[in-house]
Amino acid sequence: MLDIEADAPLSPADAAHAGRLLALAHSLGIDPLDLDEAVHDAASQYASCASNSSDRDDEDGSSDELHDEAGRQAADINNHGLDKQVAYLVAQSGHKETERIIRQVGGMKQAVPASTDPDEIAELRGVFCDGYAADDINRVFGVIEDVYGQRLVCRWELFDEEWYRGNSEFYFEDGDAYYYDAGIYSWLSGAPDAPVDLGNPSQWRGKRVPDSDAEGPQHAATDDGMHNVALANTE
Repeated sequence: MLDIEADAPLSPADAAHAGRLLALAHSLGIDPLDLDEAVHDAASQYASCASNSSDRDDEDGSSDELHDEAGRQAADINNHGLDKQVAYLVAQSGHKETERIIRQVGGMKQAVPASTDPDEIAELRGVFCDGYAADDINRVFGVIEDVYGQRLVCRWELFDEEWYRGNSEFYFEDGDAYYYDAGIYSWLSGAPDAPVDLGNPSQWRGKRVPDSDAEGPQHAATDDGMHNVALANTE
């Protein structure tokens, strides 16, 4: 049975290199998807060496089987994130080649434009990282509606002393129907895993809010006529 990691234990020196290169990858904004191909290439090369050193006849498909198995194991390494990927590349390709790969991938990422969204949309990424109030909601959701024609609302827990307060959630509004948010909040809050681009916000529209959801915006007691609603009004 092929094991693409069988010959790849890290020496103390290589482990130190792997730690340094992992930090480099993080600093360059590299994510696991960026190293998928490099891991598969290293695994394929390992399978080729194993096939060439085998005395089995290739006519029985053993070479193809080795490469298929190498591909499956490489996918497992990729699924375990950067730590596993970098360590595997150092073990298979050496720290110098691994550093070259990381810097090359990092350079390509730096060359990609920060965003392809319209300027007025691009500048909104992370705008709610420090929180938001009703006025912020109206300003930001107003821009999104102007650019994309997609209406959003923020449902607050209550309206009290002329302020929207308490827990809040974002929803998509389409006529009389509301839909759960599946990404707008993360993007506006600047979550680390949020994409660079917002793109058409309709792609982040989740399932329709059922009427049985008592905290849905359709059960709001009050609204400001713009993008804020509240379930309770204590005025």
